[in-house]
Amino acid sequence: MTAASSSPAIADAPGWRERVVLLLLTGLALAVRLFHVGQWSWSAEEAVTWRAITQPLAGVDGFASSADSGSPLFYLLLRWLLENDLLRSATQGSLRLLPVFAGVCTVPLLALAARPWLGARGALLAALLLAIHPEHVLASQTAAPLVVAMPLQLAAVALAVRRRFVASAVLALLAGLCGPGGWFAFAGLAAAALPAQGLRIALPLLAMVALPQWLLGMSQVGVVVLVPALLAALAAPALSRVLWFAAAAPAAWAWIGGDGAQSAAFRSTLPLLVVFAAHGVAVLTGWLLAPSASRGVWRYAGLATPGLLVGLGLAVPMFLDLTLHRGRRPEWQQAAQVALRTVTAGGRLVVGAAAGHGPLLCYLRPEHHRSRNDDPHPRRIVQELPLRDGEAALRALLAASGPARALLVLTTGERDVLAAQPAAAVLLQTAFECKAVLPGPRPGHDEAVLVWLARAGG
Repeated sequence: MTAASSSPAIADAPGWRERVVLLLLTGLALAVRLFHVGQWSWSAEEAVTWRAITQPLAGVDGFASSADSGSPLFYLLLRWLLENDLLRSATQGSLRLLPVFAGVCTVPLLALAARPWLGARGALLAALLLAIHPEHVLASQTAAPLVVAMPLQLAAVALAVRRRFVASAVLALLAGLCGPGGWFAFAGLAAAALPAQGLRIALPLLAMVALPQWLLGMSQVGVVVLVPALLAALAAPALSRVLWFAAAAPAAWAWIGGDGAQSAAFRSTLPLLVVFAAHGVAVLTGWLLAPSASRGVWRYAGLATPGLLVGLGLAVPMFLDLTLHRGRRPEWQQAAQVALRTVTAGGRLVVGAAAGHGPLLCYLRPEHHRSRNDDPHPRRIVQELPLRDGEAALRALLAASGPARALLVLTTGERDVLAAQPAAAVLLQTAFECKAVLPGPRPGHDEAVLVWLARAGG
């Protein structure tokens, strides 16, 4: 006997009101994901995407020989769209259209997948929470494979719960080929294939490992999502053990994989956590209304309060991310413009950067990966700056610049790393002068970008 959902499936088709609401939620998801999508600077993840779609397919330095070729579907699809002129150009906004489309599609898909367990209202609430979740919105505005794998992963888990194993396995394979986080879809497939008794034993053990990881990653999941999700686990643990297993397995794996795996795990299971959060809101609403049998204004106010608090807890940070926080991206694009203004026409430009190395390559050497033998940007050099030995890295940058004046692009956090090394700190102060300070997207974080110019004759 295999495990299945404990909640009966809803047989009736969605009514026209439900369809209209779902259409409005999909429109909302599209609007917020398209907002300023072409204005944010390239991120480090997108620099990896740029390299994957511009380097040759074969050869020692080709895509097939890179680590990214293990999950090639997203990159190959982007290549195909560009080569067939289905994307207008390889600009920031154009390359982000595919993740935007995938992120928007995940919203109605989540509502349809969650309907058998949450009912119509609960499923629409889950779709709303995902539509405005700040992590999902920003991930949908990033030209990286995670969000494109997400609807495939969600569909694979939903089909596994319904015991449609072949279709689930195909979608899980596609999700894994699309991005590394997509392989987590097989957790739901494995859980659905387990005997019911084995799943009841394995799930509590897995939850004990996953819970600390969820608490550590609360800033990504969102406390307003995690708290009602855990409430749902306590109040209604029978809400499809397969779904809980599929959500907990990636978090447990993150305990082994480190920070990078933790981030991918939380983002990839975000739709499932949102489903549980919506159920937790329903449970909390029931608790609040249980003592009262009246149908007055206070009853309806109590009915709306939990969902309103959760919705505002997501909508406010999403609004800040899309406006004041400028998509949480350091201003690498402005740093590149500052660098270009420091050289005369045809002059030589040498830039050193650490975290900004990949994004600055995209701006200053856009054809860098296409042809290594025939350098298309011979007078522009972007040098990666290792921070472990700051003094040696700075001296190597000065030596590479020759008679030209080198530029150094650092975040405030990276500047502090160099400042903690006495020899590097002295060299930074004596050989460079700060020419521009580009404010960081979020106050209190080490994301402000500093552009330093080597002193004349230094």
